[in-house]
Order: sequence, then C-alpha cells, then structure tokens
Amino acid sequence: MSNRQRPHAILAIALTALALNAGEAASQLITDAESMEASEVFRLGGGLDVPEWLAFASAPSLMPDATGRILVRAGQVAAITVLDADGGYVRTIGGKGEGPGEFTFIRDMGFTGDTLWLQNWPALHTSFFDSAGVHLKTERDLGPPSTGPHTQRTSIPLAGGRGFYIPATGPHDEARVRLPMTVGNRSDESRDTLAFRWDDTDMSIAGVGTWAFRATVTPPIHRLDPEGHGIVIADWVPDRPEVVTVRRFDEYGNLTRETAIGAELRPIPPGVKRAFIEEGMKKAEGPYESARRMGQQVPPSLRAAVEEGLLLPDFYAPIQSLLVTRAGRVWLRETMIADVYEGQWVVLGPDGEPEFRVSAPEGIAFKAVHGDRVWATSTTELDVPFIVVYELVRPGGAGRVHPLADGHPHPRHRQRCVGQEHACTQIGRGAGCTARRAGRAELAAGLGRLERDGSRGVRAANPQGDRGRAMGRRGFVREIRPAHHLAARRHGRVARPADAGAGLASTAPFVAALANQGAALGHECGAFLAPIEGVAEG
Repeated sequence: MSNRQRPHAILAIALTALALNAGEAASQLITDAESMEASEVFRLGGGLDVPEWLAFASAPSLMPDATGRILVRAGQVAAITVLDADGGYVRTIGGKGEGPGEFTFIRDMGFTGDTLWLQNWPALHTSFFDSAGVHLKTERDLGPPSTGPHTQRTSIPLAGGRGFYIPATGPHDEARVRLPMTVGNRSDESRDTLAFRWDDTDMSIAGVGTWAFRATVTPPIHRLDPEGHGIVIADWVPDRPEVVTVRRFDEYGNLTRETAIGAELRPIPPGVKRAFIEEGMKKAEGPYESARRMGQQVPPSLRAAVEEGLLLPDFYAPIQSLLVTRAGRVWLRETMIADVYEGQWVVLGPDGEPEFRVSAPEGIAFKAVHGDRVWATSTTELDVPFIVVYELVRPGGAGRVHPLADGHPHPRHRQRCVGQEHACTQIGRGAGCTARRAGRAELAAGLGRLERDGSRGVRAANPQGDRGRAMGRRGFVREIRPAHHLAARRHGRVARPADAGAGLASTAPFVAALANQGAALGHECGAFLAPIEGVAEG
C-alpha cells in the first residue's frame, strides 16, 4: 500500500472502530461541556543565550499570585523568581543559607491569604514573606527531617494559623500503609482527618527495595487552595473508577462542596500490562540478584513479586492530575493511555459544574492558571526546559461562537435520540479530526525542504486543513475519541516520503479529500440535528 493510500484506509478503520466501539474509545470523563482552545501567546527560556533566571535545569513549578505575577521554582534551588504577567523579571526571593528567609532547598511554596510561604528541605521550616518579598518570620518545624521514603511527611501552613498534614510512613518493612490526610491548628497536635492515601504506591518488593515506578495514579490526589483556605481532594475507586468525586474542604476541615463526575472505564490492555511488568523487572533485576547472592530472603519469583509490587489495576485511572485556581475552578487532567495523546482537561466551575474542556498541545504540561491565561512548561528537542503561556479562546478565534454555546440543543433534548445521534456525531468528529491530524502529519513529512520549495505548499495546505477542521466540527457534540487519534498518530510515524518535496506537494489534495469526507459526514449530522434544535428552541 502506498503512502498516499494508507491514510484513507486508516480513516476507514478509525471510523469503523468508532461506530462499533464508541463506548470503549470514549474520553475518560463524561461531560457535554463546551470546548475551548489554548492559543500560544509567548515563550520564555529554552535558548542558549537566556538570562540566568530563565536557564532551567528541570521543568519549573509555576504558581500565580493574586495580581497575576508568576512565581517560578526550578528544581532543587534555594530561591524562587517572580515574573510579571508578561514574563518580565520582578525579583528573587530566598537564598542559600541557614539564616532567616534562607534555605537548603525550597521543597514547596504557597500562600496564606496574600502572604507567601516557602518551605525548607529536609527540615520543614517555613518562612513567610510579604507581597514585596520582605521576610516576615520563620516557623520552625519540630518533626524529624523529611529525607527518605519512610520519613517523608507533609506539614504545610494554611490560612488562619491552620495546617495540612500527612504523617511519615514509618518503619513498616516496606509494607503498604494508609496515611491520614488531616487539618488542624499549627500550634497543637489536635487534627481532623479529611481522607486517607496509600503510601508508598511506588513499586515495592519485600526484601529488595522500592522504586519510583508505578503503572497508574493511585487516589486520592490533593491540592491546596491557592490562598490557603483549605484543600481540594479528587478520589475514585481504583478497582472500578466509574466516578471521580471532587471534594473541597475549608481550612477547618468542613466539607464545603462535593461534585461527582462520571468516567468511562478504560481497561489496561494485556500487552500494556506485560510491558509494565517487563519494565519493572528490568528495574528490579540487579538489586534482586544482589540480595539473593548475599543470602537475603527474597521472593522466589521476580515476575510474581513485580506483579504484586506494582499494584497493577485492571483500568486506567480516570485522571492523573488537577489544578485549583483563585477563581474557584478545578482543572482535572484526564489520564493519557498508551500510544494515544489527547491532553484533555475538564474544568469545573466555582459551582462544581463542568464549564469547558481544553486540550494541552502534545509535549506541553499545564502548570498554573490565572484568568484566561495558562502557564505551562515543555522542553526543546535538546531537552532544555522552557515556559510557554497560552490564552483560552473559543475554537475559530475570538469572533466566533462555539457550536455548543448557543446553536446546538441542550443535552437534555439530545437525550431523546441519543442512540442515533451518538453514532452520527462520532463519525462526523472522527472524519474532521482525522483529516486535521493526518493532514498535519503529511505536511510535517515535507518540512526538510521547506526553505527551498515548500513554502507555497504550506500556504496551500493550511487553509485546507483549517477547512477540514471547521467542517468536521459541525458534527461534534461529544468528547474527542482516541481511536482516530491513534490511527492518525501511527500514520504520522510511518508515512514519511523519501522525497520531502513530494510530501509537501501531496499535502493539499490529500487534506482536501479528507475535508470533503468530513464535510459530507458533518452535513448528515447537521441534517439530523436540525429537528432537535427546533425542540430545544421550543
């Protein structure tokens, strides 16, 4: 099969899979929230000649303050950098040392109201600073240093003299234990339990060791309120994660809001499980053999020990991370699955209801949100970290309204004919999305000769790709489906013409053909949805 024939075959396979197995291919979280897009605004760092405060050794942690400035903590450092909303340097806070406002390393950072706190490591002393970066005080932590797996603990300040705590694991001979997540006054030991977490959930083999390796996220996930007024905890049942429950507690441990959102069960395929086990065996093989030769008691079977030590579930976790904003929104990051990139975030509003979806571009990690801007990190081709800032916009630009905003029927009206509509919309979305992704992959194949003769091909192909995306979107009403993503990604890996110029030359007609298919299928969906819109308007 030629490179030009393969995309059409892949499209047919992807659409067939969507029509027959739409439930299995669904996005993880179930919601009809509208879609937003992340439009890049600017980048910081990543080059060879950048200021010292933008030269990152590892991907930095990012946190906004109340004014929109961004606090940057890059790896094991003793000071943080403050940037303005446009990425300009403002000041540095902290420094190496043992005096007031100085640190061995800064382990964590946050706010109690408008007051910034930075926490030292390994002794968890916490220093407080005002909005101008002036040191106010340092609270000495009386617990043991938090240096290793059995001594790692959490002791974080909240507003009003309160604190959030998770105790150390303790000497449990590498057994898995449940640790309480608690809040209480920082001045006493009386604390209220909010939830429990399993620790340690990394791969563990009795008598051999523990490795920073896990198959999927183990609940619950917690994040601090940006102003220190409590904790947000996302939880689910690991054995059957059909519902994600998001609970918000204030600094006194009172439950102030609880939201449950449904999730599609996505089984971990046997091949993926085997790959996890094989990787775990590679990591444990050396220490296992060393312990056995030294006469220590080790499990008789390394494979069986790895299978048990991995806590390998039957289903992917529904989410893998979350963000909490000062506006009261909770961003839930859906779990990525093997060989499929979706980058989906579902955003819950201050009332706990889903507001919108947005996709992070591949290779981009959303780290902080303030207003309509998203601060993220990524790495260059040379693995040099940098910061990238996005703006949230409706698809098609600021002047266009997303279909779900006002033109399409409310979900309660669509439920009357959900079976037929589901099949129609999945096919329409598949055509449009596959057209866009496959077109981009074909375009990328010719970039090697872009300077000589490719610019005209790019100019011709881009309008066609945009047209395919717009036409296919007419049939969208539900989440992005991974089947066509996987097909398009696989095509992008294999359809690399030897002649780069030929790749560019073939782009426009190829994308146009796929766009026409997306338009036809989108037209069918539009014809089907027309009477439903009448019901909604009535």
